[in-house]
Parts: sequence; structure tokens; C-alpha cells
Amino acid sequence: MAAPGISRDEFEARQRRVAEAARDRGYSAIVVWSAGLPTAWYGDVFYLANHHAMVCQLPRSGALHSSSFCALIVPADGEPVLLTTTLADTDERIAVADARAATHLPQEVARVLAEKGLASGRIGLVAHETMLASSYHALVANLDRGAVLEPCDEVLETMRAIKSPAELALMRDAAGVGIEWVATTMNAIREGRTEGEIVGEGLRYLSAAGGEPYDVIISSGPNAEQIWGSSGIPHWNSDRALVRGDMVHVDLWGPARDGYYTDFGRSTVVGRKPTGEQLEVLEGSIDLIESIVAEIRPGVTFGDLHERGLRWLVENGFRAADAEGGGGHSDVYPSFGHGLGLGVEYPQLIADDPTVVEPNMVIAVETMLGGAFFEHNVVVTETGHEVLTAASPSRWWD
Repeated sequence: MAAPGISRDEFEARQRRVAEAARDRGYSAIVVWSAGLPTAWYGDVFYLANHHAMVCQLPRSGALHSSSFCALIVPADGEPVLLTTTLADTDERIAVADARAATHLPQEVARVLAEKGLASGRIGLVAHETMLASSYHALVANLDRGAVLEPCDEVLETMRAIKSPAELALMRDAAGVGIEWVATTMNAIREGRTEGEIVGEGLRYLSAAGGEPYDVIISSGPNAEQIWGSSGIPHWNSDRALVRGDMVHVDLWGPARDGYYTDFGRSTVVGRKPTGEQLEVLEGSIDLIESIVAEIRPGVTFGDLHERGLRWLVENGFRAADAEGGGGHSDVYPSFGHGLGLGVEYPQLIADDPTVVEPNMVIAVETMLGGAFFEHNVVVTETGHEVLTAASPSRWWD
């Protein structure tokens, strides 16, 4: 069966749009290649076929290759073929009639292309974020000598950026799960607890609600101005107990409702009594994001939104030197956020990005100032925007 809220007809319509894109570009087919476990970069095949690779990455050996990946072959004319390590489908989700098991995925992709008479000439490839070099070389080695693989990731990027009504319903549900996940985590922040204990409280709720984390950012006390509380694995500290007055920020993200992501965070101070200096950055992080969100509407560009964030930094004396670097936490990436859906998505809120904001885009807008992190998830409407995470309190202090 199809995912809750996503009909089989909608999946098949998406497949037809990719086939049309193949015809428009003169491709014999488009090969869409995605990951599965861990829960990142499964989005392209999942978006088209309602399936993700379910086997973990195993070492290559003879007949086994690319075990944690799957591929959807979409001919310019003809029916698509899904190739994946296992066809175990407990929930009867797969939205492709021709689905086949493949232990050596690159070899099997080439074989199916040949079977369909598509293995020569120009072939589109959607795989920029997911295909290993070994997989690419194995695929090329098994194609006809005259075949040319051409990257066309923009086909899926632009399709996925605009959400359907069914997707928006799932994004609202995901935001609802995220709001409770953040609340459970924030309410667990107490003197004497470790970051690990706090994370555990949130994850207990998330798993019961049907979600899964991609990662959990939490950082506190002497490390609060770092994004992560630990540079090891996991990314939180399970040894140091929090003390009164510690700044703490969390950023929680992952698939919360049938693959669709929640991604936002909040900050506080242990004991909820911030100093004047702490209050300045806590309030500043909120004001900065609210100033960007206020500008979100159809017709502006993502570069315009980034520029609004930079202006706020300069006008308010926050990290003015970092403004040249370009973002709210430019030591990680020069951005004030990104698209959101079946993962962290296109576009990015980066300098000079000409991408125009359109209705039904979903955007995560974020920053970190001096240890204070703040983020909202926003859906673009016909006339402005709706903040999906508005029900999550902005201020977790007295």
C-alpha cells in the first residue's frame, strides 16, 4: 500500500514526470540512485517508489556490491524498474510494479538497461549525494562502450522542493512530532543530568511516536559555543553533569512521519535564570530567525533571505565579522537554513542564491549565536508563510 496520505496515483505521476524529463533532455532513461541506512539521502527513490534500501552497508565481495543502496530506472518510454538488495516489504509499500532483488546493484542496473534497450547513448543519473566511486566505476564498466552517464540531479531537486497537499499534511504531522520531541528534550534539561540522559528522554518519546533520529545536536556549559557536545561518536557528552547556569542548545532532526523530516531546535540555561550576557544571545537568536521568517513569501529569492540575515547581524552587532563568512554559524556552513522534506533538501539559504521562493516549499531557518541555537520550520503559502513549529515555545527560561 502507499504511504499514509500519499496515494499510488501520486507516486506514479511522479514517475511519469521523471520520464518526461528524460524525453525532454534526450535521455534513453534516468537512473535514480539512493541510500537507505542510516536514514539519510534515501529521498529520491523513496519519493518515486515509496521504498528505501533496508540492508546496511556490507563490505564488497564478489556478487555483493552497494548493499545499502537501491536504484530506480525510469525509461523515457516504458515502465520503471526498481532494483534493491531485498524485496522484504512487510507493509506492501512499494509503488513500482516491476521490483527486483539485486545483490550486485551496479551490475544489475546495467543488465536491466541492456534488457530494455537503453544501455547506449545518453543516460541521466541522479546520484550526486549518494553514489560511491566504486559503484560508479562498476556501473560504467558494465554499460555499453557508447553509453554516457550525465548528472541530472536537478530533476529531483526541483520536483521535491514543491510539496503536494499530501506531503504538506505529512510535514505538518512531522512538525507535531518534532514539537513534542523538542519539548520532551528541553523539559529533561536539569542540574545533575548529562547530555546523554537528556537525549535519551527525547529519543524514548520519538521512537514511540514513530520517528527516528538522523542525529541529535546538544551542547552545554563549557562546550555550548560548539555545535556538538562531543566530536566523538555519539555527538553528545554522557560523562559531564550539567550545573546551574550552563547554556544548553539542542537541534533535533530526522524522519518523524513516514520519512518526512522535522528539524528544529531551542536553547535554555540550566535553572532557567540566564545572565545578561546569556539573555542577549538567547533573545538575539530568536530575533534573527524571526526577522528572516518575516520576509518569506513567494517571489523573493533564497539569496534575499540570506541577505536579510546578514543585515540583522550587522545592524545588531552580533558576529559582524562572521557576516563576511555568510551565516548564522558559518564555521559549519555559510547558510541560514535549507529546504526540508524527505531529508535536508535543496535549496539552501546562501549568499546570492537566485532560487525563487514558491508556494508549498518547506524551509528550515536556523542560526546559532554565542551558544544559543534557534530554528523554525516554515511552509510557503500563496501570500506569505505559515510557521509549522510555532507551537514550540521560543523561550525556555523565566
